Amino acid sequence: MKAFFQVLAALGVAVTCFSVGFSLQPSPELKLNCKDCESCESYKKLQRELKTFKNKNRKPSNIAIKATTKASTVHSTSSQYNSANVNDEDLSTEWAAYGLENQWIKLEWNSPYYIKSIKLFDRINSVDQVLKAKISFSDGTDISCEALPNGGVEPNFIKVEKESIDSLIINLSKVKGLNAGLTEVEVYGWSDDNH
Repeated sequence: MKAFFQVLAALGVAVTCFSVGFSLQPSPELKLNCKDCESCESYKKLQRELKTFKNKNRKPSNIAIKATTKASTVHSTSSQYNSANVNDEDLSTEWAAYGLENQWIKLEWNSPYYIKSIKLFDRINSVDQVLKAKISFSDGTDISCEALPNGGVEPNFIKVEKESIDSLIINLSKVKGLNAGLTEVEVYGWSDDNH
């Protein structure tokens, strides 16, 4: 609990906590009038409000580059199509699967992240195109994504608000062409400070 209030003090937030409520005020002063704050609802509400307050002005960065990747299949043993190409920030490389059916790629992090948005880039040819995908998150939720712009130049932008995510799987559920795949996956967010 001491670390929590040190963070508040560093942010210049005064906290007044009572069993019936709390208040956030822009001040370096810190007041605590509750003996068992961590178990009271006011304290929990304060934690949620503080997280919202801290995240409101944070600038997300591409955290996909910090993830390890694993794919359902790879088109060949050549590094030209391996799964690590999907998060290398290079639009001239790509992951290509062997075939179209039931293809997926997983991004996994060593610690949880807060995710604001995702960009998916189709393969860098005009033959293969992802027409539908589903992104499944480690918290058990998922979202659907419609067709990616063909050719891998422009991304499909997906806005999300996810906390404490340490992995995601992109299932390419409908693809036309010869081999499913993606040129790049960009995931924008930041380290989840609560873990």
